[in-house]
Amino acid sequence: NRYESCGKAGDDFISL
Repeated sequence: NRYESCGKAGDDFISL
């Protein structure tokens, strides 16, 4: 799964 929220992380990390 992928999360594009503030500092959230799932199987793939997409945020900063």
